[in-house]
Amino acid sequence: MAWAHAEVLIELKLDPKHFPFASRHTPRSPFLPTSRARRLSRGQLALYAGMLLAHQPRTAAFIISAVRDRARLIRFDRAGARVSEEFDYITRPDVLGTFLARFARGRPAERGRDPTAVLAGIQEVEMFRSLWKRFPVGSAKAQGLRRAASGGWAVYKLAVNAPFSQGKGAVARGTPPSRRVYLIGRPASTDYSLIGSGTKVFIAYDVETGDVVTLKDTWRQSQDGTQSEVETYLQLNEGTTGELYIPTLLGGGDVLDEGELQHTSPSSGLPAPRIHSRLVFKEVCRPLEEFANSFELVKVVTWAVVGTYRLFVRRRSPTNISRNS
Repeated sequence: MAWAHAEVLIELKLDPKHFPFASRHTPRSPFLPTSRARRLSRGQLALYAGMLLAHQPRTAAFIISAVRDRARLIRFDRAGARVSEEFDYITRPDVLGTFLARFARGRPAERGRDPTAVLAGIQEVEMFRSLWKRFPVGSAKAQGLRRAASGGWAVYKLAVNAPFSQGKGAVARGTPPSRRVYLIGRPASTDYSLIGSGTKVFIAYDVETGDVVTLKDTWRQSQDGTQSEVETYLQLNEGTTGELYIPTLLGGGDVLDEGELQHTSPSSGLPAPRIHSRLVFKEVCRPLEEFANSFELVKVVTWAVVGTYRLFVRRRSPTNISRNS
C-alpha cells in the first residue's frame, strides 16, 4: 500500500456480518453492532485512517466503507469519526459520484491535506536523502537523517509560522512570529493511534539556515485550563535557574491555516476539539532504547525524572525520553 500517495481509501466487505455498521442486510443490528467480527472491522477502519494520518501531513482522512450494494462515507480526524447515512450506490450512483467529484475538485485542505506542507521538489528530495552522509557515522544526526530518508516515505516541505529565537538559544516570550521552512521525511517517532495527540517527531532540515533540528508535530488538548506545551517551556525558561534537563525550544506554536487555528471538527458526542501544534528543538537526540550501558540508562532516566517534575508532564513513556549524543 502506497500510504504516502493515497487520497481516499475504500474498504469492501462481502459478508454483512463483518460490516462495521448497521445496514439493510442486517436490519436488527444497532448502528454500532457489538459482535467481535464487526468490532474488529471498525478497528480495521481506524487502523487504516491512522496509517494515512501517520504517513502524510493531514488533518483528516476519508474512507468509503461498503458491503454488497450499500456504502457509508466516513471522515476521520484526531477527535473521532463522522459516518454518513447508508446509501445504495447501485441504484443511487449519483451519491458516490457527487462525493468523488467534489473531493477531486476540492482544495487540499478540504481533502484533508495540511496546506502548510507540500511535496518537496526533485532536487530537494535528492539533497535530503543524502544529507545524512555529511555527518559522522554513528552520530545522532546521521542516524536520524538516514532513517528520515527511508524509502516508501515522501519528503515534504513544511512551513512553520511562529515565534523563533534569532540565535541558538531558547525562544523568549514576546518574540514576533517568523516563517521557517523545513524538509521532513520518515518520522523518528510516530503515534499510529487514530484518536489522541497523534504525535510525530521528525529529524528536520532548516532550508534557510542549514541546521538539523528536531520537529515535534502534535494535536494538543484544548479544554479550558489546559496549558500548551510552548507556554510550559516559556515559563520554565523564565522562572528556573540551573540545568533544566529539557531540550532547547527554538520556536513553535499552534498551526494557523489562513489565519485560523487548525483544529479537529467540533461535534456533539465527541471529545473537545484538539489544536494542531508544532515545536522545534535545537538538540537531535537518540532514542532511550539505544543506551550504551546501564550507567548511561540510569543517568538519562534520572535527568528525565528531574525534567518531568519541573515540566509537570501529564504523560511519561520511553518515547518521551531521549538522550543527547
